[in-house]
Amino acid sequence: MPIEPYVRSCQAAQTESRGLRPANFLACRRSRDSRFIRLSVVVRAALRTAGTTRTLHHTNQEFYRVSVNPTYPEKVDLLNWALEIKGLSGVSRRYSLADLASRNPHTVYRTLMCVSNRVGGDSIGNAAWTVTPLGPLREPLLAGAGDGLRAAFYAADGFHSSVPLQVALDPEAYLAWEMNGVALPREHGFPLRVLLPGKYGMKQPRWLERIEITGESVSGHWEKWGWSDECNVRMIARIDSVKRTPAEHWRVGGIAYCGAQPVTAVEVSDNGGEVWGVGRDLSARR
Repeated sequence: MPIEPYVRSCQAAQTESRGLRPANFLACRRSRDSRFIRLSVVVRAALRTAGTTRTLHHTNQEFYRVSVNPTYPEKVDLLNWALEIKGLSGVSRRYSLADLASRNPHTVYRTLMCVSNRVGGDSIGNAAWTVTPLGPLREPLLAGAGDGLRAAFYAADGFHSSVPLQVALDPEAYLAWEMNGVALPREHGFPLRVLLPGKYGMKQPRWLERIEITGESVSGHWEKWGWSDECNVRMIARIDSVKRTPAEHWRVGGIAYCGAQPVTAVEVSDNGGEVWGVGRDLSARR
């Protein structure tokens, strides 16, 4: 399959990983439909030591955290806590955590990544989230809504951000209250956080307490520092280990991620891109 060469190539970070130096060059190029990744591996004698691949699924303790308020979180009184969703007309509805948990609860695997994550960096994590769909909660408040609207999310720590309304109405936009089978940990947003498809973590606030539908532009903390307001996840790939098998083959392990779009193929080359082979054992997690 042809891979368009014009998009980009990126230098992998030269870091040690559990006694193994990963491949020292990573070429990441994508096709027009953004679903194919090619990895170029330079295998050296130093790589003959068996490496350990970093996990694809993170525990709550391992999952990365970035906060604009290091002193947060504070304790939450669930008896008095409620999520407020406010429409254009000023009408609002309030939902307790029990209300939310009763509305089509199910579990999804979702990857989050910090917008500032460097190539090969660890500010990315995948977890199992117990969620309720966000769209059905907002639709009753959209009477007479026109184009150009945004959904603004406000958190208890003072953080806020906004996205186009259609993003919040996407079938894969959720409110999460459990993480890996337990109540959302305080440091990850207890009692509630938002999960949005295809966006970096800065658009998905923790400690969520209010959502507003607005016709105004709402710039958040990171946008005011110059980060993208659109904030769509760009394709990334990372090589975590290169291991020689008993059959004298090389086994390359790592991750490929493309936000809301599934990665359908990963190709690997060990001769500078002259010959490419399709990787196997791709996880369907996003």
